[in-house]
Amino acid sequence: MVLFFEDDKPKERTKWQKRRRLFIKIVLWIAVLMGVSLIVLGNIGGNSKLLKDGFESFLTQSSGYEAEIGSFNEMQFFPTAKLDIEDVVFKSVDGKTVTGTVDSVKASIGFWDVFFSNLRPRELKIEGVSLSSEFTGSAPLTIGKAELVQNEDQSTGSLKINGAYNTHSFNLRADIESAPLTSNKNLFWIGDQTPIKIEFADFVFSGFTKRTDSGAKFSIEDIVFAAEPLPVKASLEVKSALFSKTFHASMTSGSTVIHGDIDLSASSKADFVSDIFHLEDIAPIQKLVSSIGLLLAHKTPSVNSDLIDFTGIDMQIFFDIKDLRINDKTLGHVKIPLTIRDDLLRMQNATGQLAEGNLDAELVLFGANAASQSGTPSLTLDVFLKELNYALLQDILQDAGPGDAYVDTIIRIKGDGETYTQITESLNGKVSLIAGKGKMPGKALNVWGAGLVNAMLPSLDPKSEMDLHCVIANFDVVDGIATANPLFLDTKRVTVVGKGTVNFIKNKIKIQLETEPKEAAFLDVTPAVNISGALSKPEISISKLSALSKIGGLAVGLINPAFLAVSLTDLGVGDDHPCREFIDAPATAE
Repeated sequence: MVLFFEDDKPKERTKWQKRRRLFIKIVLWIAVLMGVSLIVLGNIGGNSKLLKDGFESFLTQSSGYEAEIGSFNEMQFFPTAKLDIEDVVFKSVDGKTVTGTVDSVKASIGFWDVFFSNLRPRELKIEGVSLSSEFTGSAPLTIGKAELVQNEDQSTGSLKINGAYNTHSFNLRADIESAPLTSNKNLFWIGDQTPIKIEFADFVFSGFTKRTDSGAKFSIEDIVFAAEPLPVKASLEVKSALFSKTFHASMTSGSTVIHGDIDLSASSKADFVSDIFHLEDIAPIQKLVSSIGLLLAHKTPSVNSDLIDFTGIDMQIFFDIKDLRINDKTLGHVKIPLTIRDDLLRMQNATGQLAEGNLDAELVLFGANAASQSGTPSLTLDVFLKELNYALLQDILQDAGPGDAYVDTIIRIKGDGETYTQITESLNGKVSLIAGKGKMPGKALNVWGAGLVNAMLPSLDPKSEMDLHCVIANFDVVDGIATANPLFLDTKRVTVVGKGTVNFIKNKIKIQLETEPKEAAFLDVTPAVNISGALSKPEISISKLSALSKIGGLAVGLINPAFLAVSLTDLGVGDDHPCREFIDAPATAE
């Protein structure tokens, strides 16, 4: 029996003391458990069959192919994670087809570097990788050697990789930071400004890598293609240092910057934004993307580079161009959603504004290995552009001057074929444009070249304002050739009619325009003007021979009411539209 005097009784602990005591106990228990775990991890390893079977199972689940390891030399977890294996073979599920082989892999990294997601390997050497197109889902890949090596200065190292993709050789070298760790081991890591150079076929990419708070950033500062520099820069930021599937990408061409997030998880997606996109800057990007696309494509360019093939691509892409500019003038803004899956590219409900016109567009393109509803690969394109300010567009394109002339446009075309050439040769549909009353500078009529107005109307001041009454331009597209039916413009001063074709197969145009004046000041009009040659830069010439009948009374003959009924309905043109008088009754001069 123990007796306490009043002053000797244990004092009751405060809540804070109780919590501190509990916290210390928890920390001690965690430390004990972690210590035991690390001791266990340190003793787990070696080359046992159990570890070999477990790692083979991991490779099988990761790749989707049965993995077999010929020599399982070593696997360790703590204090250094190590792997040393040889003669790895990947086979199809039935075991009949070899889809990939790896001669040897040696890699090591500190346990705590893995735990805290620090990319600081101690050893990396991979040799003799050969993966079939079935394995990669696109084209064959081979890697002769991928290795981390210590440079002579002992303070830097290099990552060197050589191999081939789709028969195109590549070499990569990145000079990274390094320091000796033991007598025969080194520690490697990405520095603040690590130079990197990649040679792939005719491309040479030069740039640098650097560490970031979220992982690492890879920047390409110089791109050379076939000995010609491309004014394009790009960067890719890895949001987690190890095993990441999320990235932030950026590309700069001229004054245009495109940036966005990429997620390459099970359902791959990418969202790209450009605050200001200069259309003139797209040419280098197109050249870069199309050239790399051919190199990475499933087929080899020597076999058929024209083949439409999205095999192995499963991705959703969204483009948001907030300010689309031409000649540094705002044209509008667009949002373009793209889905590529099962050898099918779909652009559904692309929207925006172009020169004040409301855009609504859809595109469906079936690749060579996907069957469309008609049973063959095909293209379908539908574009609606309502109330586009044509005068504003011409002012943006060629500084024509201000005006208000609103145009409604419909494009509906289809084509079949496994190649872009076949689809172009089979294009069928229509391109229709209709406009009512408006005002615009005479220079705005220079649709196909700067000298068109001067050739048709030598006495017209290109800066003078024209009162527009009606424009109807319809092209019937049959087997890749668009035929004007009709091509008609009526203003207060002149009436212009035309006929001819646009050949999308050969990218050539052949149009003849004739003008009838309504004012005495324009009696010196040219009998006929020919527009011919390449679509990108046609030639304008004067012809004394007319291919058309006399313009007086010709308007009604050119404009077929039955044909236009569909176009007018689709474009929402009512009975009060100014062009109605040229459809239902002969034109009357002012």
